[in-house]
Amino acid sequence: SFAGTITGFSGATDTIDLAGINHNSAQFSQSFNASTGILTVTDGTNTATLHFSGATYGFAATSDGAGGTLIKPANVYTVHNAAELNAALLAVSQGGSAAAANTSYSIELAADISVSSLGANLSAINLASGSSLVIHGGGHTLDGGNAYRGLFVYGGNVTIDHLAINHTLAQGGAGGTQGGGGGAGLGGGLFVAAGATVSISDVSFSGDRAVGGKGGSLDGGANNGAGGGGMGSAASANTGQYRHDGTRGPVGHSTYVATAFDGTAGGGVGLNIPGQGGLAHGGAGGAWTGGSFSNYTPAATGGFGGGGGGGFYSYMNSIATSQISRVGSNGGNGGFGGGGGGGGLQGRIGAGQGGFGAGNGSVSIAYRADGSYQSKIGNVGGGGLGAGGGVFVQEGGTLILESGSLSGGSVAGGAAGAIQAAHQLYMPGAGQGLGSGIFIQGNETLTFAPPSGATVTVADVIADQGGDGGRGAVDIKGAGIVEFDAANTYSGGTTIEAGATLKLAGQGNIGSGPVTDNGDLLLAYSVTLSGTINDNGTIHLGFHDGTAVFNGAVTLSGAFSFGDGANEADFNGGLTGTGSINFGTGDQTLKITGAMPSAVI
Repeated sequence: SFAGTITGFSGATDTIDLAGINHNSAQFSQSFNASTGILTVTDGTNTATLHFSGATYGFAATSDGAGGTLIKPANVYTVHNAAELNAALLAVSQGGSAAAANTSYSIELAADISVSSLGANLSAINLASGSSLVIHGGGHTLDGGNAYRGLFVYGGNVTIDHLAINHTLAQGGAGGTQGGGGGAGLGGGLFVAAGATVSISDVSFSGDRAVGGKGGSLDGGANNGAGGGGMGSAASANTGQYRHDGTRGPVGHSTYVATAFDGTAGGGVGLNIPGQGGLAHGGAGGAWTGGSFSNYTPAATGGFGGGGGGGFYSYMNSIATSQISRVGSNGGNGGFGGGGGGGGLQGRIGAGQGGFGAGNGSVSIAYRADGSYQSKIGNVGGGGLGAGGGVFVQEGGTLILESGSLSGGSVAGGAAGAIQAAHQLYMPGAGQGLGSGIFIQGNETLTFAPPSGATVTVADVIADQGGDGGRGAVDIKGAGIVEFDAANTYSGGTTIEAGATLKLAGQGNIGSGPVTDNGDLLLAYSVTLSGTINDNGTIHLGFHDGTAVFNGAVTLSGAFSFGDGANEADFNGGLTGTGSINFGTGDQTLKITGAMPSAVI
C-alpha cells in the first residue's frame, strides 16, 4: 500500500490504476472512511489502501482492461453547454440522481456557456444536508444573453472559481392584469438564499442586471383581481368574466352591477428549485365568491419577492338617487421587494402596500357629480424592486469573496401599472433600483477574504436596506487587497481586520456606518468619509495634491500617514486618541474641528 497522502484528486480525468487489484474478481470491494480519508480496495487476494487529504468526490471503480482497477472521482461532472450544466445541477440537488447527504460534488466547465441556448433560467442549486459543490469555471464564461439569470444557490455549501458571469438578468415578474403588484428582480449574476453559503475565487461579474417587474395595469376597466408578479415570472391576467346586470327597481331607479368572478394565482420564482414546491410567489388576486357582494376571497400578500394580488370590485349605480354604492376588496401587500396590489372600488385605504423598495398599489374611486356618473379608474399594481445587479445576499445567507471583480452592473425598479384616469388621491408607485453590484438584505455581513497576492475589486455599488428592515455590514480580512471604486450606500459599518487592506479608489466609499480599522485603510483619491472611524491600524493617503475629509469623529489609536505631495486632511468631526500622525514631503495641511488629539506628530 502507498503510505503517502494524495491531494487534489478531483478532476474529471484524474485516474489511479491499481494494476494488482482485479476489478473483475467476485471478491472485489471498495470502502471509504471519511473520518480518516482512507480508501480500501481489495479483490480478495490483494488489498490497497490509499490516504486522501482534502475534499473528495466519491470513488468510481472500473476495470482497466488488463486485470487491474481504475479509480476515478465519482461525483465530478464535465459540462460543455447549458443543457449539460443544468443536468448536472439537477443531479446533485435534492431529488437528483446523485443527491445524497454529506457528499462532495464538482462541476467543471469545459467551454464557455450561453444560458440562452437553454431557453430558460438554470435550475437552482439545493444540496442535501451537509453536502458541498465546487464549480470550476476553468477560465470560461457563463453568459445570460441579457435575458437569463446566472447562478441561484438555494441551499448548501458552494464554491465557485475561475469563472466570468456576464450579461445576466434577474427580471421580476409583471403583475397580472388587473391590479397585481410587480415582483422583485434580485441578483442577476448570483442569488445567495438564506440556507446557502457561497465562496467565490477569481470570479468576475460584468454587465449583470436586476430589474423589478411592472405593476399590473387595467384593460378597459375589466377583469380585476389578478395575481401579483413573482420574483421571476409574471402572473397571468385575470380570466374571470364580468357580469353586467341592469335591473329595474322602483320607478326612476335602476342598478348597474359589474363584478369579477375569479382571481388568478400569482407568479413564481421563475426557475426550478429542486426539493421546493415554489418560492417567491406573487399573491393571488381577490375573487367574488357569489351571493352578497360582501362574499369574496381577499387578495393575498406576496411571498418573498412577490407582488400583492389585486383586489376585486363591483359597483351599483342607483341613477335617480344619485348614489353610488361601492363594494370590493383591498389589494394585497407585497412581500420583500414586491409591489402592492391595486385595491377595488373602495376608497383610499384599499391599495396594497409595497414591500421594501417597491411601489404601493392604487385604487379606483367613484362618485356622482353634475347629474352623471364619474369615475377615476386607478386600481393598478405598484412596481417591484430591482436589487443586486451582480449579487443578492438574502438574510441568513453567507457570501465570501476571495478574489475577482464586479463592474458594469445595473439595477432598475419596475414601473407602476398604467392608470386610465389620475385622481391624485392615491397614486401607484414605481419600484426602486438598489445595489448595482451587491445588495445585502437584512442584518447580514458580507465578507471579503483575499489571500496574499489576491485582489477583489468592486466597481459597482454595495447597498442594503438602510435600516428599513436591516443594515448590511462589511468585514474585510486576509492579506490581499479589497478595492472599492463606487459610492457604496450600505449602512451597517465596515471592519478591516488586522493584516487586511481596504483601498478606496475611483469614486469608492465605505457607506454610512461606523468604521473599525485594525488593518490598513488606503485612500487613493480625494474622498469625503461621513461615518465615525476607530483607527487601530493605519490610515494612509495614497494620492498626491488632494484632500481627505472626515466628517465623522475619528479616534486615532494607530497611525495616520499623509504620504507625499501637497495633501490636506480635514477632520471636521474631531480627532482624538494617542496614535501617531506622520507627515511626508510636500506642503501638507492638518485641519481639526472639534475635539483635539493627544497624538504624536
